[in-house]
Amino acid sequence: MKKDNFISAALGGMLVVVFLTATSVLAGNGIGAVFNLGQFNRVNATSVLTGSPPPGRELLRIDNNGQAAAMRLEVPFRRPPFTTNSRIRVPNLNADMVDGAHGPFLREAGYRNIVQTTGNGGANQTVSVSVACDPGDQLLSGGYYGVEPATRVLASFPEVGEQWVVSWRNGPTPDFVGVVANCTDLR
Repeated sequence: MKKDNFISAALGGMLVVVFLTATSVLAGNGIGAVFNLGQFNRVNATSVLTGSPPPGRELLRIDNNGQAAAMRLEVPFRRPPFTTNSRIRVPNLNADMVDGAHGPFLREAGYRNIVQTTGNGGANQTVSVSVACDPGDQLLSGGYYGVEPATRVLASFPEVGEQWVVSWRNGPTPDFVGVVANCTDLR
């Protein structure tokens, strides 16, 4: 009789271990399961992360110190990789660009301010000239023209205040350079 009790107890113990193992394995997969980092996780339902972090802190941060991208989003063909409820432009995210140009560059109405000058610079001197848009308007792009081969352009860039700046070093003779600001009227 004692042998039968021992076999029954051993068999019962094994069933409990099998049941608990199966339960913990199944609990690790599917809806309501733990999200295991570094492992494949499969869930066929929406996951939501909510919270109220202190001001200036993100709700979710991915800090990747490796060589690969911090995040990869894979979606079916012709589906957006993510959506948002905000119309605010996100710094350093080029999603508002078409072929490298921001949305304002694609506006039809615009004008060009041009300054043609030697910049009061003599031979072999550095000159910097800026051209601004009208107050309240937006700078779209800018540049320069008329630079002689002996002249070296040092910089050509947009500057705060809706203006375009060009700096150059004249060659043996002062150049008559055209500095251009392409603007759009926002009124």
